[in-house]
Amino acid sequence: PELRALLARRVDGVGRFRTDEDSVATVNGSGALSRAGIEFGNRLDLVTTDAWQLVTPCDAWTVHELVNHVVGGNIRYAMILRGDEPDAVLATHSVDSLGSDPVGAYRSSFQGVTEAFDSPGILTAKVHHPKSGPMTGAQLRVLRVNELTVHGWDLAHAIGANEDLDDGLVKWLF
Repeated sequence: PELRALLARRVDGVGRFRTDEDSVATVNGSGALSRAGIEFGNRLDLVTTDAWQLVTPCDAWTVHELVNHVVGGNIRYAMILRGDEPDAVLATHSVDSLGSDPVGAYRSSFQGVTEAFDSPGILTAKVHHPKSGPMTGAQLRVLRVNELTVHGWDLAHAIGANEDLDDGLVKWLF
């Protein structure tokens, strides 16, 4: 809960966040996305067969439900960046995106969303998040980094792994 409150203190959606010292730092959003994805993936690699039904601190989801949410989020964000219709994006919420290889599904979906964010001109393009409304691709990337970071912590907490977050990533989010 405290982490969620801290990550909500974002000043704007283009990678500028207020720190405790009230300074504003601009950082590389591509690097933040990569770091957040790697952090989540590293924790996902620690999930054992019997851990998929453990409860996480996020909405009382199980580990399976949390990871499915993250994988589905990667897929949905790629859809948003492609300009898919909001109804099509929202329809994916009820899909089990993990299949028989949850780690592979995560890696594939993260590669897909990373490639979508690397598309020429996408960061300045206007996109439409079905719940948050219109924003730039850069603002959408901030949301993705935030989600990966928060849910990486949720996953670590649920499986009893190290909950420490990457200092550079946390500074970027503040």
